[in-house]
Amino acid sequence: MIEQLSDEQGGQDTTGRGRRELIAWNGLLVQLGLQDCFKADEFRKVTPKLFSWDIRRAAPVMICSRLDRFYLNQTLTQIGGQTAIWPTLSHVSDHAPIFVKKQPRPTKPPHQLAFNRHLLSSEEEKTPLLELWNRAISVNPDNSWNTRFVTGLKAIKEYSDQKTRSHRIQRREAFTAQLAPVFTAEMELQRDWNDQQARETLNKAQMDLHQQRQKQLEAKHDRHMSEWTRIGDRCNKEFFEFHTGYKKPAPVRELINNGSSLTNHAEMQSYVDSFYINLYSRDMVEANQEARQNCFTSVPRCVTRAQGEKLLLSPCIQEVIEAVKSLPSGKAPGLDGVPIEFFKTFLDETGPNFLDLIKEIFASKSLCRALNTSKIRLLSKN
Repeated sequence: MIEQLSDEQGGQDTTGRGRRELIAWNGLLVQLGLQDCFKADEFRKVTPKLFSWDIRRAAPVMICSRLDRFYLNQTLTQIGGQTAIWPTLSHVSDHAPIFVKKQPRPTKPPHQLAFNRHLLSSEEEKTPLLELWNRAISVNPDNSWNTRFVTGLKAIKEYSDQKTRSHRIQRREAFTAQLAPVFTAEMELQRDWNDQQARETLNKAQMDLHQQRQKQLEAKHDRHMSEWTRIGDRCNKEFFEFHTGYKKPAPVRELINNGSSLTNHAEMQSYVDSFYINLYSRDMVEANQEARQNCFTSVPRCVTRAQGEKLLLSPCIQEVIEAVKSLPSGKAPGLDGVPIEFFKTFLDETGPNFLDLIKEIFASKSLCRALNTSKIRLLSKN
């Protein structure tokens, strides 16, 4: 923005505009959501110079002005960075340039939306979700069940993401509608700061918005914490340990080595170290064989011959249903993003599809890479 050269005199950072011009200009900035980055705390000033134009006259007749301005929206302002007016280039012009440098932000991989579990609890959403699954796996009936499963999971995840984005847009629009009375009252107060009625209207609009947001927080709070044992605003540690079945691991107090008992901690540590060194060492072949043999013979046989023959039989639908039901809920899904709760919800419909997939895997002895790929991420415990 270029201002008049006589707007700022005597080195004072003022615009020289009247009250009406200031109200109109501030209202425009509020309407556009912009802010002068030179006055924003998020941007560090790297030079002490305050004005971009100076005719070098002695005060009080000298004229100083910051002619150029950078107006940024809220997103760019929150990122922050550096800004300054260069004190150099006086041999080129008496107009010093101003610059803005945005804070570099590391690039992040695309964020994967979590599966919308509300679709599994809403009766209205269950029907289209199941129809989408049946339609996706029936598009190409000549394909293998590996490919058809991958296609179905992809369609379900895309439908979930679409519903999640639509819900977020609705929430954003609802919040904007809640904020509209506050914004309107603020604009009225900007026009006349002495208007007591506008000030009361603003206070009432702010209080209504606060109450609406408070009700939403209380509803969310009650839904997630209704069964918590609370101490003040925190949940006590004993509650989690009791309800999650957490038990402190018991330390190893004794090791049996060829019939002899080891109870000293240093001796047990030495025995364990030597055992695994011999187990994975390439130099001591005989020791390796002995260690492997000891390891194999020490493992008790839990599967009988009859059980082994039963395991080699072709699976039935009842085994598939029991296996799916035994899987724990609330666990992180795979790379496809679809949790096990989806198959548990529609187990009667998806059970036969699971059975066909398992039979195909047993017959071909291969599993699609998309179904057999996972990611392992190390998490710091500090």
